[in-house]
Formats: sequence, structure tokens, C-alpha cells
Amino acid sequence: MKNKIDLILNAGPGIKKAIVTPDMDRDKFTSLLFILGAISLNNSREESVKVLIKDVTESELDDPCVVVIGGGKTNHTLRCFDTESDSGVSITREVLNYFDLFELGIAKPWLEYLDLVFGKNPAAYSAMIAEKITPNAQGGAGKRSLDFSMRLSKKWTPASCPPLESYFLQKLKWEKSEISFLEKIGKFLISDLDQVSERRETLETCNTYTHKGIKIFDSTTVLPGEEDPTFLVNEFLNEADPEVLIVVSNDDRGPGYALFRRNETDQIDFSQLGKSEEIVYSSKSLAKTIKPLPKRKLVKLLDLAIVD
Repeated sequence: MKNKIDLILNAGPGIKKAIVTPDMDRDKFTSLLFILGAISLNNSREESVKVLIKDVTESELDDPCVVVIGGGKTNHTLRCFDTESDSGVSITREVLNYFDLFELGIAKPWLEYLDLVFGKNPAAYSAMIAEKITPNAQGGAGKRSLDFSMRLSKKWTPASCPPLESYFLQKLKWEKSEISFLEKIGKFLISDLDQVSERRETLETCNTYTHKGIKIFDSTTVLPGEEDPTFLVNEFLNEADPEVLIVVSNDDRGPGYALFRRNETDQIDFSQLGKSEEIVYSSKSLAKTIKPLPKRKLVKLLDLAIVD
């Protein structure tokens, strides 16, 4: 990851300062964190880059030694990052694209949130709300759907903003120690994306097989339960093998396997395993075995969950 960042930043002149235009919001703030983290990883000097919150001049927009966030211009060569009307693209996504990290960022739900809320595309925003809010049996919206709606609503964003983030969003000038702290957060975010890259490589080594026309993804021999074995699996399969309907993994809550069906397919019903002595819990979408099972027993168990 550092080598990639070094290659991109070293292709241009050294960065002397970063300017964020007034009315700091979560998108600009997250973009700045990635910029500062990347510069810190690339920069061997002890002194932090100067950060200014102010209106930007034309000369600053045209100066590749100055990173500009929110200046009404997007030009990666000049290190200018903003979002255009109706684009549906947040500034953070532009920054991730610049560092060639976007494919890793899509594994993080906060990127979808930033695109929807700050991407200046009300049609996409409304469509996502409509997709997520589905009626319940009484004709109203389910609680989880309403929670999603409120989480995306700009009205709710300030109320849900963490206190630490509020502190930085409201300040017009930051001390060197504060900028150093933000650099550390930025490096953590980049390191977190690096873990996404490592997990993708690991998932590529997992076993996929077909049984009775059903594709099964099995990570039990590769990822132990303590390593969060379901992390990124769905996103990985959506891209690499969307026809997979069953995921088998070690359970992160204790001994045994966790069995999941993907995309709420009606071809699989794990509640049919409830009477098996190998199962400690089951519902339509998932089940948990008491202990690890050899493949022969596992496949026999999955037979019971496949709906004819």
C-alpha cells in the first residue's frame, strides 16, 4: 500500500499545504484524513503539512504543491478534489480514486453513505431510500428500514456525528498537534483498507464447489473463527462469483461452523436443519453447527436445507 502511495505522490511535486474550503462537512473531513495519512506515509520529515480552512484562489487551484478539497474543481494532476452536481460521487471517492484505493473502499459502508449524502445526486439518494424502506406485514416500514432512512438523512447527520468529529468540523484553525493526530487517523484508515486487500487475496484461496446445482463457498480450512471469517465475503462473492448461494465458515462465537444463505435466496432454508443433532441454532437464513464437520457430513446436512 505504501509503495503505491509513494509512486503516486512522488510523480508530482512535494505537497506544501492542504486547503479545505469553508463549511467543513463529513465528506471533506474524511477526504482530508486520507490526504494527511497518505502524505505522512510518504513523507519522512517530522513536520506536518500545513492545513488551512479558507476560500481558495485561482493560483492555489493551479498549484500542484497545494491540495485543494472543495474548491469547485476536480483535477487529480493538480490535486484538486470536489464533487460535481448530479455525479453521485463524494469527494472522498475522488481522493480514493486518486490513490487507486477505490476498489478497496467499496468494502466499507461509509463510502456508500458519503456518496449518497454528499454526491449531489438527489435522484440516487431517493432511489436508495425507496429500495431500503420495504413495507412490513402491517403496511408500514420495518424498524431496520426506518433506521437506514434516518441514518442517510442529512437532517440526522449532525445528531449522529461523533463528538470528536464535531470538534474538528467546527474549528476554523487547527494546532500542529491536532494535525498530527489527524495524520494518525488517516494512516489508520489506509491501513484498514490494506487489510481489505489482504482479505481479498485470502478469499481467493478458499474452496468453492457445487452440490446438487447449488454453489457453496467454504472458508473453514483457510480462515479461523477468531479472524472474523465473514468479513468481506459477500462483497467478494458479489464480484468474483455471484452464483454462490451458501457460505460455510468457522463461527467467530465458538466451536462449530456458521452456515449462511446469500441474497435471501428461496432455494435454501436452513430452518429445515432444526431437528438435526449437529445443529445448535437455525433459521431460514443461517444455522450454526455444534462442532466442525467433515465435508461428507457437512454436505449431507446441506442436503436438508436445499429446497426442491
